Amino acid sequence: MTFFKKFFTPQPQELYVYAKCHRCGAFVRSRIDLEHDLSQDFERGGYFVRKGLVDTRCFQRMEVELRFDNRRRVQSQRIQGGEFISREEWEAAQHPPEA
Repeated sequence: MTFFKKFFTPQPQELYVYAKCHRCGAFVRSRIDLEHDLSQDFERGGYFVRKGLVDTRCFQRMEVELRFDNRRRVQSQRIQGGEFISREEWEAAQHPPEA
């Protein structure tokens, strides 16, 4: 059984959220495990996750809420205290071009 479990169990799905702090402009990346971090929404159907993000510069808390359908696809997202950015913007900030 261990052999089958090891090789045929699908890997946990994950989603990365990228945000920029409104106060200091720091970029933050956070991982959401789609198998374990989501809560079922019994009233609306589907799933949701609420996550607090904190940057390393000013420690301002950003609140992220994502809503998912029954197949765990993002249906809506909102953030307080920051703004969503793309993966490319986050990567560019991690490796700025050399002068």
